[in-house]
Amino acid sequence: MVQVTSISRWIWAFVTPAVVAAVLASAAASAAAPKAVFHACGPEAFAGFECGSVAAPLDRMRPSAGSITIEFQLFRHWDSAGPATGTIVTSVGGPGYSNTAFSPVWLLRFLPLLDHRDLLVIDHRGTGGSGAIDCPGLQHFTGELAEATRACGLALTTGADRYGSGDVADDVEAVRAALGISRLDYYGDSYGAVDVRAYAYRYPSHLRSAVLDSPWVTEDWAFARDEARYAAQAQAIVCRRSPSCSGANDDPEDTLAGLARELRRHPFDGVGYDADGTPHTLHVDESTLFDILENDHYVDPAFLNQGELTAAAKALARGDRVPLLRLAAESPPQSESGNPAALLTAGGTVATYCSDARLPWSKTAPETQRAAVFSAALRRLPAEAYAPFSSSAWFEALRRVPGGLLGGLTSEACVHWPAPDRPDPPYPANQSFPASVPALVLAGDLDAVSPAEAQEAMSLFPDGTPYVQIANSGHVTLWWNDCAQRIIVRFIDTLQAGDTTCARDAHEPMHQPFGAGPGPIQLQGVGAFPLRAQQAPPAAADRSAPCRTTLADRRVAATAWASVQDAIYRSLRMAGDQGRGLRGGSYHVMRDDAAVTIDLDGIRFAEDVSVAGVATVDRATSAVHASIHVDGPGPFDGDLVAEAILWNPDHPDATIRGKLRGRDVALRAPAF
Repeated sequence: MVQVTSISRWIWAFVTPAVVAAVLASAAASAAAPKAVFHACGPEAFAGFECGSVAAPLDRMRPSAGSITIEFQLFRHWDSAGPATGTIVTSVGGPGYSNTAFSPVWLLRFLPLLDHRDLLVIDHRGTGGSGAIDCPGLQHFTGELAEATRACGLALTTGADRYGSGDVADDVEAVRAALGISRLDYYGDSYGAVDVRAYAYRYPSHLRSAVLDSPWVTEDWAFARDEARYAAQAQAIVCRRSPSCSGANDDPEDTLAGLARELRRHPFDGVGYDADGTPHTLHVDESTLFDILENDHYVDPAFLNQGELTAAAKALARGDRVPLLRLAAESPPQSESGNPAALLTAGGTVATYCSDARLPWSKTAPETQRAAVFSAALRRLPAEAYAPFSSSAWFEALRRVPGGLLGGLTSEACVHWPAPDRPDPPYPANQSFPASVPALVLAGDLDAVSPAEAQEAMSLFPDGTPYVQIANSGHVTLWWNDCAQRIIVRFIDTLQAGDTTCARDAHEPMHQPFGAGPGPIQLQGVGAFPLRAQQAPPAAADRSAPCRTTLADRRVAATAWASVQDAIYRSLRMAGDQGRGLRGGSYHVMRDDAAVTIDLDGIRFAEDVSVAGVATVDRATSAVHASIHVDGPGPFDGDLVAEAILWNPDHPDATIRGKLRGRDVALRAPAF
């Protein structure tokens, strides 16, 4: 009990009720202020980070609902001469991903700023160390979407609606306050941009700057029509940027549309072999194309599927299913397994999206009513809504992956999610970004998720907000491109985007396959998948070392080089060390710090050309040296040496020297 002195009684007499209320509210807030508790990091934490947590209410309007522990990792600036000049906080897309699982990536990409700035990585509620939602029916999805989604929502009981980006923003604010940070520099990619916007709407005074990278910013989250178009658009761009693919294919958009029509009318079953030579019994239909277009965005070599799909479509038109079956075998529908806290929780994906999304039904309506509205919305879709694909193929692909495809999310899962007790959108529809917060928006021109959405959203940002499109970049530019990294780092440092001319360079350095350092990059592709050598695009005569060669010589030599190149590409996708040629034969891969060596044993890119020998790829330069024996059709046997530098636009051709049919050959063929 506080004893009130005569002086305090005198002061009290002059205090108004409003002041009393403000003081009491401040005292209550102070008493309830979140506290950060630091603890030893687990074995999964990356070296250099400190680990801690903040307790947050599950439902801030209903204290009786309990609490949730929000885990964070903090990397303190290494210049100990003074305090940090700022703190970067990150939000990875998804939703449903653990932010701390990406701590090494954040550390690497923001490294130029960490001499004076701290890096704060927070696992959002329901992910990673922050009470990851574990719904086996969704995490290991193999059955019925409605049942799996309904079961997950019911398992969360009354808290199923408390995993949206609005609650996430409140948690980020709690961690900021607990650590005594004045203002944040908030980077969000993909769906993480929703988190940035939610925080900017709710706590603009604590936001120094915002970077929205490849943002998911559409106001209509129910039916992501444009994503099918983006996927087709990216495929066409990749083909046009590959000399091999573009040289043999005048109209990749039309070819892809024809492939979609063919698979819509005539799906087929077959056996496809993945990069390890493992056979897969497959049903290939139009929806399979979405799996193929999604599969290789973040694996080496990037966009290989897009570079091969046009040629695979033309092979199928000739009755040759093998190339398309291999792409399908290497591109299974996305699914998660193992511990949901480790990387992605599918339950967290659905919980966040269904809390945030603006849907064509009332979220509080009974499930039967929501299902009826969803069905009616499907019926109203125009025939060209997902062109060049059909809407049935689009939704079939979505149903195989609960929560998302190509970064998009389906509202169908939300039909079966529990009705919210207290709907709380992250921000009002069409909410403008606060003018007081400097913002930067970026998108990649090969983004299959949200390239146009980012540009369209600029109307929500203050005049002068820089929008930068990064050439040769897929979804999330920071992960793809050193140019994007420089622009983002400069913006956080100075609040100015500065010189962005590098964004227009389609050969801007990025990290290359085989661990090679940054260098100019050229996307790879395939001109054709010949069933026999006579169908192959021929190599060109090398005028620097003229030899008399026939068209047949040039076709066999080009097929032999394609066999080598194909094995190199597939070696990057292998889980083991034993691979299989497209049409037979095998190869063994040996890897060390300096090089990747591939022993070729009768591999066949075409049925009538067998290649044996050794190919070596230098890790530092991506230089290839292959000494091979060619067993071609009839008399077309011989020994060749092929040399190239892959992915380097300054070296567009491979050189092929040696003998075929006992005659000298000196040829050139596209290196990508």
